[in-house]
Amino acid sequence: MNFRSIFKSLPETTKSDNSPPIKESELLSHFAKLHSSPNQDRLQQQNIREQLKTMENSKTKFDELNFSISSEEVLRISKMLKNKKASASDLIKTEMIKASCDLLLDVYKNLFNIILQSGIYPNNWCEGLITPIFKSGEITDPRNYRGFCVSSCQGNYFLQ
Repeated sequence: MNFRSIFKSLPETTKSDNSPPIKESELLSHFAKLHSSPNQDRLQQQNIREQLKTMENSKTKFDELNFSISSEEVLRISKMLKNKKASASDLIKTEMIKASCDLLLDVYKNLFNIILQSGIYPNNWCEGLITPIFKSGEITDPRNYRGFCVSSCQGNYFLQ
């Protein structure tokens, strides 16, 4: 499948026919609580930061990130991307990246190297679209929904 046919197959608009019979604000509050926690997690995060600082200051350095990303790495990772995965809000599918990799190899390589050199990771690559999927039980209880998150394939590509 080529880039053009993948692009033409994208839906004109995204439709949500299966909205749950629960307030959006309740679901938002429920999923937000899952990733925020009291002081115990703050202490864990503080310990992780201290460990990272210790590793950073130690004599053992990880030199892997001190080198530029090569064209071979970009090609190898692009072949590892899985097809038929949902796209995030940018609607860019992994098939599009794979189909365009030969033509845009230098663009991808330069983009990833700029991110590594600058230390600035694009915000929209960190975002995810959470879709609540009903498991079982009372349909109006937000705890009975599992969150399914779709994130940017470029961010996943970069993190491979």
